[in-house]
Amino acid sequence: MRTAFVELLFLLMVVILCGCSAGFDGPISAEKEPVKLTPAGVNHSNQHLWAYYDVVFDPETNEFTGVENRTAMFTMNLVGLLNGYPASLDISFNGITSGQDYMDLDFDVSITHPIPDASHLNVYDVRGVYIAPAGAVAFAELGYTSYPHVPLTHYYEEHVDHPGGQEMMDDPVNGDGGGPDGYSRWFNPCEFLNAGPFGYTKGTYASDIEALIYEMSVLNPYKFFADGLGSHDDLVDWINANPGSDRVFSSGATNTRNYFVRFAGDELKFGYAILANWESPTVHPSNMREAIACEVIYGVAHTDEHVFTFRIYDPQSEVNPDNGVMEDYTIHLIEVSDYKTGGTIFNSTSMTPTATGDGWAEYHYETDGIPWPVDYGFDFWIIPEYTGYDHSNEFGIPNDVEDTPLAAWFCYELEYSDEPWN
Repeated sequence: MRTAFVELLFLLMVVILCGCSAGFDGPISAEKEPVKLTPAGVNHSNQHLWAYYDVVFDPETNEFTGVENRTAMFTMNLVGLLNGYPASLDISFNGITSGQDYMDLDFDVSITHPIPDASHLNVYDVRGVYIAPAGAVAFAELGYTSYPHVPLTHYYEEHVDHPGGQEMMDDPVNGDGGGPDGYSRWFNPCEFLNAGPFGYTKGTYASDIEALIYEMSVLNPYKFFADGLGSHDDLVDWINANPGSDRVFSSGATNTRNYFVRFAGDELKFGYAILANWESPTVHPSNMREAIACEVIYGVAHTDEHVFTFRIYDPQSEVNPDNGVMEDYTIHLIEVSDYKTGGTIFNSTSMTPTATGDGWAEYHYETDGIPWPVDYGFDFWIIPEYTGYDHSNEFGIPNDVEDTPLAAWFCYELEYSDEPWN
């Protein structure tokens, strides 16, 4: 028994030391050509990383135990773990298309849980985050300095001021998806400077972006991974077809999702993070706090009013019976018309749902129209913010936004109609 205890303590100490190491010295050292996306030499020093998630040391009681109350639902970055198991991450290409000033890459990402037959190590709400160069500046009022999305209608169409970078988007030709399921602030290299499970860790496929960290996006697009969610499945459709799902990524399972990324010019610089949620061997499921998806039912700019109807999927929040609003989050509704000047915040308050269901709430919002620019389209963002939660962790590993409220981010193109709203 004592031997087992010493082994667990040793593994825990190794991982904590890895997680607290500053800088961007990831678990690989070989240089790679980013365009090749081929794994290089792999250091297996992190092959026991999962033990960190299996055994947690409580310094107050001096005991190994599970963490039952987490600040941000124990969201962690699995890149370090997967680096130690090269076969657990695979990227396969479906096609490459070149345009005048861009290149489109259609590819599938497959993640395999590296430890089979260990149901106590099931993880939940896995998100594969694609970290790209910053594309724009906006949302200063909310304390956010960059975001990676500007309207597809002008982003790469010879716009003299387009910021370059990359855009994750639905395949414009085949129409079979590939765009983001949402955006996340977790573990970007600008703000999460301590490599390990609670910071940005360079992956075996990632570009050498250390010198560009302050040019990388704070908010980055992701795809959702879960058992039974197909590579091209629409996340909202899947959620509606599987009500009550705990969105598990099972021990030993392989799940695949499709990505479609447009690169400006021939500069392929990117990183990635793989988010997962886990609490202890005995607490299952262990889901993330943020909203898991958003569906826009109506988002149209009319000549006199801009009108929005949308549904937020958040199985862990409930309507407060006293005031009719959601207990856990407020909604920021932001319309973006120019990536250089930022956005117009239409609403940043608790909203009363017009309808609720199993794990979702629907909202409707109308505002006076603002002039439609001649050469720009509009985006709008729906941002549920969880002021009772932040980006810290129970183990005190620092980051630059540990006191910043947790939020979920969803971005859409705004349609336009020259007809008045009825």
